[in-house]
Parts: sequence; structure tokens; C-alpha cells
Amino acid sequence: YRFLADHIDITEPARREVPENNSRRSFTYKNSIKIKGFRHQLCEKMFLATLGLKDSSLRKTKLKLHQGITCFDDGRGRTRGVNKFQITEETKNRIRQHIMSFKARESHYARKDAGPQRRYLDAGLSLARMHAMYTESMVEQQLPNCSLSLYRHIFKSEFDFRFGNPVNDSCGFCDDMYASICRETSESKKAILKKQHSDHLVLAENARHCHKIDHNDPENGIFSITTDIEKKGLVSTLMTWPMHLDNFFERSWIALGYLWFFKHLAQMCSGRDLKFNHF
Repeated sequence: YRFLADHIDITEPARREVPENNSRRSFTYKNSIKIKGFRHQLCEKMFLATLGLKDSSLRKTKLKLHQGITCFDDGRGRTRGVNKFQITEETKNRIRQHIMSFKARESHYARKDAGPQRRYLDAGLSLARMHAMYTESMVEQQLPNCSLSLYRHIFKSEFDFRFGNPVNDSCGFCDDMYASICRETSESKKAILKKQHSDHLVLAENARHCHKIDHNDPENGIFSITTDIEKKGLVSTLMTWPMHLDNFFERSWIALGYLWFFKHLAQMCSGRDLKFNHF
């Protein structure tokens, strides 16, 4: 109604054929549409066809304007608490408690990127399966159930949970430390284990930080070339050729010569000063 009222002008009739005291036409309504800042007057039929409205909407708006009503408040949502399916806070708390009842574990490597609240549930779970378990629990307790959409909304908006394990998350040391800390009964030994685990996390975080620096600055990073000498046949060649070099030390010098050649070949290809480590 507010939009229609803004596009309807009330004026006095320009010409009267019936005396004013006997006329049923007190006002003239002019319908207009604003296009590029200018108002263009339209007939009633064209006005309704342009807006895709029915005659009843225009008639009610004119009646309100005739009665002097100029403030058109939105009446939607005025009556509260009449919805029999209204969700109570108690129902939401039961859903939260059910979600938190599942065992979730923290990521080892992805905890910084994902956030401190990111947790991972078992890969065999899903939202549909968790909601089915919640429904069974509510039926047994004879409590009101909730829809899957509500369960999904609370799960996604209030919890930072994911299903399964992250791809780059595989630290056996942390798993062993968690199990050892849980099994240990002595508080002193448990404190030592926690200290070792904390040092391990700091070391892992420092290594991860250095890796990120090297990844973001590859020009100043380390250029490495790895080759399998045994697979390439170099060891067997050195041990059998030349046959007149029976001295093992002479063969070792030849091996070092081959490695020195690989070093300088890699240095010429990369254009960098390489550090040569041999074992």
C-alpha cells in the first residue's frame, strides 16, 4: 500500500456536471509512475497492468487515502507467539548437547589455517545420521523432536565441525602422546609427557613457519636435486669398472668425481651456489 500511495495524487475535480452537494465524486485520483526522475501520468488500467496488480489493491489504497490514512505500517509479524511450531530455547539446548556428545578431535597440522575451534568428527558420521540418532533419543525420552533443517542450522552456525580427517593431518607422535598421557596415573610423569608434547608442537610449528617462508620466497630458498645412485647403476659401475683398479680407495675417488660432476652440472642449470653434501 505504501508504494501505491506514493504514486497516487488526490486533486479536486476539474469540472463538475452535478452540483457539489449532490455529487458522489469528491476527489480525482491521478496515477503516475516515475521514470528517470519524472512522473508520467497513466490511466488506471495501464497503471495496474504495468505494476501487475489487481483492482482490489488500488481500491483499498484509495479508501485509506480518502479516510486520511497516510502512514502505512507493515503489518507482517505483528502477532507473536501464535506459531505452534515455535522453537524454544530448551529445544535448541538439547540439540547443542547432542552435537557436543560426539567425540571430536583437534587437527595437528591444519589448526592454524582452519582456526582454533575447528574439530573433526568421525568419518562415518553425517548430519543425516546424527539427526537420526537425535530423533531416536527424543522418541525414547518422549520429548519434542526437531527437523533436519534446524539441526543443520545449529550445527553449521554454532559449531566449527568437519567430518573425517584433513588430508595433511597424520602425526603418529601426537597420537601416541595422547594415549600415553591418558594411560599415565602418576602426575609427575604425566607432566613430563605433556612437556614433551608441548615441545613437539612448538618444533612442528617452527618447521611449518619455515616451510611457509621458503614457499613464499622461492628465489632465496634452497634448490635441491635428488638422485638414486644405486638405481642409476652408478654403484654397480664403480664396483666393477675399471677392473684394473683393485684398490677400493681409487674407486671411491672416482665416485667422488662423479658426484662433483653432478654438483657442478646442477649448479649450472639452476644458476645458484649449491652446497655439496656427500655421505
